Amino acid sequence: MKIHLLIGLVLVTFSASASASSESEMLDFDVSPQELHIGAFFAGRTVVLSGATNASIDVAFEVFGPEEKGKFHLKGKVGPLWMNLKEVQLGHAPHLYLLLTSENLVSADDLVGLGIGLKHVESKLVVRPENLDKDMIFEQFLKLKSSQGLYAEHCGAVTYGSPTGGKRSIHAEFLLPSSTAPGRYEILATGFSADGSIFCTTRGFQVEEVGVIKAIHDFAFSYGLVYGIFCVVIALAVGGFIGVFFRRAGAH
Repeated sequence: MKIHLLIGLVLVTFSASASASSESEMLDFDVSPQELHIGAFFAGRTVVLSGATNASIDVAFEVFGPEEKGKFHLKGKVGPLWMNLKEVQLGHAPHLYLLLTSENLVSADDLVGLGIGLKHVESKLVVRPENLDKDMIFEQFLKLKSSQGLYAEHCGAVTYGSPTGGKRSIHAEFLLPSSTAPGRYEILATGFSADGSIFCTTRGFQVEEVGVIKAIHDFAFSYGLVYGIFCVVIALAVGGFIGVFFRRAGAH
């Protein structure tokens, strides 16, 4: 019985390894850089994806940032004034989501059916309170993220080299904006074969804070109360300085 169980485990392991190896042969790519540092003067950085794929495969890259929970205020008009009407909590939304495709990839509707694209991100989003219009909330959330360069779909971002020996090179790049948050980022490459087969390969890279930015973040996280008091004192001091300066300037 133990021998049969051992043989079964070996066969399952071998089958999984063979499947992973087969998909890697059909679609393989590297990420550069694999580690990115955010400092005080970080203004964004281009990330390059390069590799090779079977000549009959088209590829879509999805870039996922770390999952985050956010709180937003729903604004509305009260008389002639715009005011915060309600607090909205969002969950299961990636900090960043980018979709990179070639110009000749399958249609957007086909991608949605395969669970790829912004529509799929919306489907996983959790909105509280539940009685709110999820489509409307996601539309506003998408506008905010798009303005920060954190959510986008880029058709034509994936290009291929000339086929050689049944293979062709693949290249894509995207910009991580200055608003990028630290954490682990995942890239899922989905390959679509002419015979209808689908292949997936995943890579990742790390974004880390360094220097003054990291020091401030660590201080705020470890000593939240002291950090809050310090920020208030600095704000009062700056406000007082500006007030004195303008009074003196007005006296002249």
